[in-house]
Amino acid sequence: FNVRPWNPSYSVHGTKEVGDLRLSKDQVDSMMPRIREEDKKYFQMDTDGSAKVYVWKDKHKSFMWEDKLDVFDIAANVARLETAKKILNEVDLLTVPTPQLANELRKYRPQGKITVLPNLVDFDRFHPMKKKNDGKFRVVWQGGVSHYLDLTMVKQELISFAKKHPEVEYVFQGAYFPAIFHEIQDRVKWVPWHSDINTYPLSLPELAGDVAICPLTDDAFNYGKSPLKWEEMSAMKVPSVCSPIIYKDYIIHGETGLIAAQGEWETCLEKLLDRALREKVGQNAYNAVNNDYSLPKAALYWSILQDLHKG
Repeated sequence: FNVRPWNPSYSVHGTKEVGDLRLSKDQVDSMMPRIREEDKKYFQMDTDGSAKVYVWKDKHKSFMWEDKLDVFDIAANVARLETAKKILNEVDLLTVPTPQLANELRKYRPQGKITVLPNLVDFDRFHPMKKKNDGKFRVVWQGGVSHYLDLTMVKQELISFAKKHPEVEYVFQGAYFPAIFHEIQDRVKWVPWHSDINTYPLSLPELAGDVAICPLTDDAFNYGKSPLKWEEMSAMKVPSVCSPIIYKDYIIHGETGLIAAQGEWETCLEKLLDRALREKVGQNAYNAVNNDYSLPKAALYWSILQDLHKG
């Protein structure tokens, strides 16, 4: 219900035209040298060096999301959301991974049961992260295309951190956003998603990360997230630096992870250059997640379903 315009899913969930999608000056500067001449028609440059992004169809210049252009159909999207609301109110039980998401969905399900069943981690499949001992300090990020704004939020701090510390290498898995980090492109390794969900946990140690980052912007879309990335990384004894959104309710700052508001990411990463602190936070996080979010907690799921069946 709160998909952002930069998310491709806006095409099927957006409910209004959006004509102010912009690239900042530094994004334009990093992208333009690699954009073909015939593709520059998609950008309308402004005097401040920024650009608006357009799409073209049958020689028609349009904003990114224009009603009835290509697949974007506002009436169809509204109907789709109304169907979702209907389903939310017809089910006997709605399960969510966090209280925050329960609060968000209560707006669309005024009555009826909503139960929080946290995401759980199978510790038999999540093994400690591999260490290469090659002098590199690897910072891991994972995310899909919906995380574009989240990653740009911390862009400058990550670039600054890398410039100050030549041993830093970023390992980004998932969506491919090379323009964001063009300035330090030789310090960023892009890894595609491991598509097989069954072996996904077994593939993660190959990222060889020393620290994980989980940035989230402060908006309604992200209130629906869960602390799953922190759980997964903690199961591998990797300390995480996370946004206050969602994560502040699960992480004890300085003990089971670090909470970084905007402007604090570089400082937090600086702290975790200390190997002793990394190991301490990683072990504490492992203990916390193993105690609260390990697979045996699934017994709670079974009891909830039994209670539902009994009425």
